[in-house]
Amino acid sequence: MKKTITLILVLLLPVLVCGQGKIYTKKTRLSAYVSKTTKVVLPGNTVMDALLLEEIPHLWTLTPYEFCSEEEYDRLREQPGYYFLRFVRVSGEEQTPGLLYLDLSQGGNADRESLDAAFDIIQIPFASSEEKMLTPLEAALVPAMIDIVQQYVIEASSSAVAATAGLSWYHRKPALGNDGILTVSAEAGTAALMLEEGREDAAVAVIVGPREKDRKARYYHMVIGAGNHKLYSCNVVKGGSEFSASELRLFSSFSDGTGD
Repeated sequence: MKKTITLILVLLLPVLVCGQGKIYTKKTRLSAYVSKTTKVVLPGNTVMDALLLEEIPHLWTLTPYEFCSEEEYDRLREQPGYYFLRFVRVSGEEQTPGLLYLDLSQGGNADRESLDAAFDIIQIPFASSEEKMLTPLEAALVPAMIDIVQQYVIEASSSAVAATAGLSWYHRKPALGNDGILTVSAEAGTAALMLEEGREDAAVAVIVGPREKDRKARYYHMVIGAGNHKLYSCNVVKGGSEFSASELRLFSSFSDGTGD
């Protein structure tokens, strides 16, 4: 029984053990982050650069920040004193198309047993990586992603469970009633408009995945507050290029006043 419990703990807890035998959990490492400066990496893409330059100054409140180029990131990424917020393109599994993520990480070396090891804090997908141009909805999601990253760090800094789970922390049924959400839109054009307007009484339901239907690909089904930018849920559905009937019924229940 003791061996089973020990194995479970080893598998579930993302720990880092240094040479002196001290254990550094993800939560412990995050506690030091808020006093550091975040390097916001400009990818050299006109649209993405403009989004970061416009949104970061009035949205990023978690730490001090500085903008930097991809070249500067390449020079600094192996230094543990730096933290980076940047767009990352990640290839899909089984030759499926990849996704574009907003990524927050700590720089460092490749030695996973060192306190100076590189450290992934959170990656949140928001767009397909198939095209260089973002759709109107994908562009409207960027400010929300910036806030969601910050909200996650705050939660993970105080909760070992959240720190361990990462994006899986949001794998749940969305509970919207306590925040005064009166309507949920799953239509792309309406959702983009709600996000741009920052509607406090609305949430948007979005699917992040390949633009073409792919039964092998992973799709992220998200519900996000249009005004508060709160990530209410993020569930991964293989081949889920469309919302299910039960999801759509849940969304419509808020519009007719029966949602929780």
